[in-house]
Amino acid sequence: MAKHPKKIIKPVVPEIRELVPFIPQVIIYLFFVVWGYFVVKTYFQKFPVNLNMLNYVFSLAEFAPGTIGSLPGNIINSFVSLILTALIYVSAFGIGRRIFPKDDAVSVTPQENYVFSLGAGFAVIMYLTFFIGLLGGFYSALFRILFLAMTANGIFELNKLRSQKLLHVPKIKFSILGLIITITAAFTLVTALTPETFYDTLQYHIGVPFLWVMKHKITAMPTIMQSFYQMNAHMLYAFCLLIRDEFLCKTLNWSFSITAIWAIYVLCKKHFSVKTGLLAAAIFITIPMGLYVAARSCVELPIAFFEVLAVFAALNYLKTSANKWLITSAVFAGVSVGSKHTSAFSVISLLFAFAVFFLVYRRKEIVKLLPKLAVFCLIVGAILSPWLIKNYAQVGNPIYPFVINANGTINELSKGKPVSYSDQTQLPLTLKNIFTIPWRVPMGEFQEGVSGAAFLFLIPMLFFFRKSNPGSKFLILYMIPYYLLWITIGVVYVRLFIPGLAVLSVLLSYYASEAKVSSFFKGCVITVLVLFFANNIFTIMVSQKFSQNPLGYVLGMQSKYDYLSNQRPTYPCPYYKTIDWANKNIPADSKIAFIGETRPYYAQRDVFTHSAYDFNQLALWSKQADNPEKLKEILAREKVTHILFNVPETKRLSGYDILQFEPKDFEIFIKFWEKYAKLADAEISDVTLNDGRKGSTIPEFWGQYRSNPFNYVYLFEIMPEEEAVKPHQKPYNFLLSKELYEAKRHELLAPVIDKLLKERR
Repeated sequence: MAKHPKKIIKPVVPEIRELVPFIPQVIIYLFFVVWGYFVVKTYFQKFPVNLNMLNYVFSLAEFAPGTIGSLPGNIINSFVSLILTALIYVSAFGIGRRIFPKDDAVSVTPQENYVFSLGAGFAVIMYLTFFIGLLGGFYSALFRILFLAMTANGIFELNKLRSQKLLHVPKIKFSILGLIITITAAFTLVTALTPETFYDTLQYHIGVPFLWVMKHKITAMPTIMQSFYQMNAHMLYAFCLLIRDEFLCKTLNWSFSITAIWAIYVLCKKHFSVKTGLLAAAIFITIPMGLYVAARSCVELPIAFFEVLAVFAALNYLKTSANKWLITSAVFAGVSVGSKHTSAFSVISLLFAFAVFFLVYRRKEIVKLLPKLAVFCLIVGAILSPWLIKNYAQVGNPIYPFVINANGTINELSKGKPVSYSDQTQLPLTLKNIFTIPWRVPMGEFQEGVSGAAFLFLIPMLFFFRKSNPGSKFLILYMIPYYLLWITIGVVYVRLFIPGLAVLSVLLSYYASEAKVSSFFKGCVITVLVLFFANNIFTIMVSQKFSQNPLGYVLGMQSKYDYLSNQRPTYPCPYYKTIDWANKNIPADSKIAFIGETRPYYAQRDVFTHSAYDFNQLALWSKQADNPEKLKEILAREKVTHILFNVPETKRLSGYDILQFEPKDFEIFIKFWEKYAKLADAEISDVTLNDGRKGSTIPEFWGQYRSNPFNYVYLFEIMPEEEAVKPHQKPYNFLLSKELYEAKRHELLAPVIDKLLKERR
């Protein structure tokens, strides 16, 4: 019986129209001379380039000469992490090849199929990890066996491609944009190879998966609100932790910067041109905030990858009308929104773009489209639903810790009360804000406003051309609601706009590279962009030197212990020395309750911690007790054996009201503390001063700094009753100090504190 030939679906819209300006080209040239001068002058005044800072960036003077004792171990560690990252990609690709369709209606080019297969494979790994975690299967042995099986399958699939001569290394031609991409990737890799220090990452990006791994199960953690976020991308980090450690999390996250620009390039190659793809990749990978998150275990780059795939599939649907592409777009949109709430911007923008595009350009098909969009929403909801169901089962609110108010505004629940979910004030959606924010963000007027000036420089290109590629029109429609949602809900945090900037990179690159204007003008535009790219790289190099200082560790002149024992701007009040002592010296079945410290990662013992927005578990237990002895019983029931007290971090976070004692339970805890707490260890970390020097290298500073007990992190043992009744030295009671409390909290506790201080005089 003869096989039916595959049905080839022809494009339903023209491929590419010439991008011809509707005004004389000379006007465009004159405009960009003035605009370019104004942007470059203002931006470089705000962010000047001082090449002398390169001496600071590459300086190793703070490290003892000839000290490379950690080099072999650090190199091996980095090599293993990179190899395992590559094998995770092999595993994801192998899974994706088995589940992603390969017929012509769905995939036209091999590269296109490869990038979608990779996305499908990663999605499977995310949800497989999630469901195994719910069932209590977070055991390293199990996941290493699964990883071996996945890797073997991936190698098998790659070998099939090789035997079919479908696997080949692309020819690489030199270009300045390619060189910039390579330099950028290498620079961020060096920083990604250092131990993790980013606060959000240690607190919940890998901190929460780490706690689940410690418990071998995904469980409710009421004192860490972030544990109720959608965490698809975090499941990849749980997978990494079950296989190895945080270094693998970092290299995997870094790899998504490469994967995202690969997806961008393949998208552009199909729907626009190779030139568009190369420029879009360069624009995206050099976004300063993108460089920042590429060196840490964050979630913006994985989300960007999946949102690009969702948009890519949507463009394919516009070309072919094949329903499989609409389903594919919905699946990847669901995966991305299952990683972070703000990825709902992408879902809403896709629905808006589809509806308006068909209403304007393909009106006859709009009736058929509407039920398809309903199915699109159902698919997104189905992909997202496991996280919503989990939250509903655990706390009765599927979107916890968020609440939607009667007036439509969104708040986050903090200590049982609705508060703003952002430190940055929400902006009203006025015409002034809509039109000025693209200027104000790159000029540094907002928190985390590190976007670079490339987007600002290119935006006027959108207004000089009337007829364009249908795909570009769809992207414009996509970006409109995305941008407005980012202003109103995303409160102009550039980090939350990184996935949107991936798509905007494609759109602006199309206009910059495909416009029918003189080659000289295009060359000038590229030259200005290269200046911006170089400035972005330079700015982040200086910033990363100050915040992470990677060279000492990467070159083996600093051990992991030394690296993590030094305070930096994005690594405040480190507790590593104290927790390292605990990891090595207290019994393996010990449990540690934290005071002031919210970052559980690096503990190799079970811990009770909380976010800055949640109740401290010790304060909650104190409310349940009638006396110090009862509190001791509660802690014994919870098997708490030690208390870690990060005093400088408590002081730093005092504005968040992290010590939520009421007068009665506060007095109970103080009496418990004085009766049962015994000092086990006290450690002080070095500090990086404003001029980049270590505090310990300046005797006059260091002598005073280390003499202050408020600069130490302490570990206290909870003594058994028989030891507590014996005469012993009471520990210093930091909790009687005003500086550890939020103003209203101290006002509430002041009478009790005064009473207790008088009793101790």
